[in-house]
Amino acid sequence: VYKKIQEIYENYQKQEMKEDVKINIIGGGFTGVELAAELGCCVRNTIKNQKLDKKCTMINLIEAAPVILPVVNEKARKKIESRLKTEMVEIQTNSPVSEVGPNYIKIKDREDLIKSDLTIWAGGIRGLKLLENLGLKLTKKGSIEVNEFLQTKNSDNSINDKIFAIGDSSTFIDPINQKSVPAMAYTAYDQSLITAKNIVNHLKSRKLSPYKPFYDAWIAPVGGKWAYFHFKGLNITGFIGYLLRQVVDLRHFLRILSLNKALALFFKDLVMFTKND
Repeated sequence: VYKKIQEIYENYQKQEMKEDVKINIIGGGFTGVELAAELGCCVRNTIKNQKLDKKCTMINLIEAAPVILPVVNEKARKKIESRLKTEMVEIQTNSPVSEVGPNYIKIKDREDLIKSDLTIWAGGIRGLKLLENLGLKLTKKGSIEVNEFLQTKNSDNSINDKIFAIGDSSTFIDPINQKSVPAMAYTAYDQSLITAKNIVNHLKSRKLSPYKPFYDAWIAPVGGKWAYFHFKGLNITGFIGYLLRQVVDLRHFLRILSLNKALALFFKDLVMFTKND
């Protein structure tokens, strides 16, 4: 993406482009928001380095739903939207994309086309095509439906009770609110722990443990050293939120890697993301 941006602005500087640069990110979830803000930082620095007009670029975050980040509360959303505007990002909601071309985007029920020099799709997760051939019950988005023990359900497969599915390939409906558990790294990690335990229980003919989801925690980095940190009733924004994000990343690396590898990856990640700051 960085190389593509450099190429776009080199062409713009050579006046090979007659119109201003248009960058479109499709999907207003956590991925789209973080990516849009990071691109805003990258573009701002590129414009500064190449001494271009500050107003030569438009970055659009396009969302089909009425709001971006539907899983967060209104107060948090307003704060994040305000931050996105400072990072040169314009938000378009109620705009389902019906067609993507090489240099344009078409919004459903609109005749005009949106010019796009760079289009990035961040519009959600679909299950792998491979899953369609396993004889399992799938959702409309192609992920595997699972029961309270994270086992596949309502399948024609005779070994149905021996199949577990977690992470992005599965959909678990929270019995409390009847909504699917958000696809986030730490929810997948929690699912892996209960699944490992249940596989052992299944092999030893023991009672399985139900999965009890927790997802009232999230962090939204929104450009530079700024993030919105939410944990239950605690909300922290700005640089402190950014620092908490770094702590959470390091904690995750330490869960799956040795100390040396975790620290090496953490600092590499830190250097890479601060280049745009």
